[in-house]
Amino acid sequence: MMNRGFIQIIVIVAIFIITISLLGISLSSIFNNGLIRDNFSFVWRWSDYVWENYLKIPAKFIWNLFVDFIWEPFNDIVRTNFKERAAPADVNPQ
Repeated sequence: MMNRGFIQIIVIVAIFIITISLLGISLSSIFNNGLIRDNFSFVWRWSDYVWENYLKIPAKFIWNLFVDFIWEPFNDIVRTNFKERAAPADVNPQ
C-alpha cells in the first residue's frame, strides 16, 4: 500500500514524457535553452528573496502555533486513547 503513491508518480511522469514526445517536444532542447534557464533562475532567485525577507518569519510563527495548539494536543489525545485501548492484556496466563 505504501508504494502505491510512488508507483502512481512514476506512471504519471512516464505518461507526461510520452505525451510531450508525441507532441514533438525535446526535453534536452528545453533544458539547454539559455532563455528558459535564465527565466527559471530569475523566478528561483525572486522566490528565495521573498521567502527569506518576507515569508519565513510569519510562516515559522504560524507553524509553531499549529504545532503548539493543534498538533501536540491532538497527538497527546491519540496517545492517551491508544494506551487506554491497548492496555496490556494477560495473553498467556500461567
